[in-house]
Parts: sequence; C-alpha cells; structure tokens
Amino acid sequence: MLPRRLDSGDTMTPTANESGTGNIRRAAPLLSAADHPNMPDPPDLPGAGRTLTILVVEDDAAVAGLLRDLLNRVPGWGATVVHDAAAAAEVFKHIEVELLVLDVNLPGISGPELLEHLRRAPEWRAPPVILLAAQPGQPLVQGALARAAARDEAVQFIAKPFDVDDLVDAVAQAVAALQRTGSVQTRGAA
Repeated sequence: MLPRRLDSGDTMTPTANESGTGNIRRAAPLLSAADHPNMPDPPDLPGAGRTLTILVVEDDAAVAGLLRDLLNRVPGWGATVVHDAAAAAEVFKHIEVELLVLDVNLPGISGPELLEHLRRAPEWRAPPVILLAAQPGQPLVQGALARAAARDEAVQFIAKPFDVDDLVDAVAQAVAALQRTGSVQTRGAA
C-alpha cells in the first residue's frame, strides 16, 4: 500500500508489477534549486499548516524540474513531478492530489484528455487545475477552459514560456481558494 502523500520533490515514474497493473516508484530528482539561482524568494502566504500536495504533469524534463524546484521553495507546498498521462493517472489512484499543474501537449494523450479521464475516476476530488501550453489559442486549451467553466471548476491557464511570478501567483490564488472553502487547513484552524 502506498502512502496517501508523497515527499516533497519526489519524481514518480510508472512501473509494471507481476500482475500487469501499474505501481509508482520514486525516481532521481531532475534538477536542483541551485540550477535556478534567479528564482524569486517564496511569497509570504497565509496558513501552510501542512504540506499541500501538488502534482505537476510535464513531459519536458527541464520545465518539470523548474516547476518542481520553484513550487517546493514555497513553505507548505510539495510538488511531485510525473512526465506522462499514465503516471499521472497512477498517482491519482494512490495520492490525494490537492492541486494539478498540467501541460496541455503531453505525448500520447493531451493534458485536456487526461483531465477528462481523471474526472471520470472515483479518485477524482476536483482539485484546482493550472494548464500550461505554448499556444494559448489552440482548440485544446479553449475547449478545456470552456468545459471547466461549464462545470464551475477551478481551471486557470498560463502560457509558456511563463514568468515564474505568474505561476507562483496562480498557485497561491488556488491555495487561497482552497483555504476559503476549507479544503486546505490553515495554521490555527481547528
């Protein structure tokens, strides 16, 4: 049985067990924070009484490492990286993901297709989603945003290349919304 939470900074990759079903295992980190000396200091956010579980699904190793390092610098946030839809679906089976950062253009299955697949799974808890893509006007992005709006779900879009401050702000807004709804316990909360 896997833990319900991952350690901050974990990178997960899928493996197959003897029965043919998938497991996840920890892989070596992609990059260290020292690789990004110009990252801003983490913002002063209220109420990180525990670590927020953030899943980053990004196939580009450099971008994935940057996202993981950037998000893990903020106290109370724990970003885990996977590189494809299969690994992301496997993580959702075993871990309570509280925020999803999702590349739109994944290999094999797109980010929006993965999102639809995850929404149908019993493990889905409707975490806020931040979509990332280099082409904001592409139909995949517009369709995903329209479906989210119709469902009244919290989905944001950030264009690549992104400003790290914009990404941190988007995550901070999602965290604040979770705190307002009581989905994330803040310091001092009963």
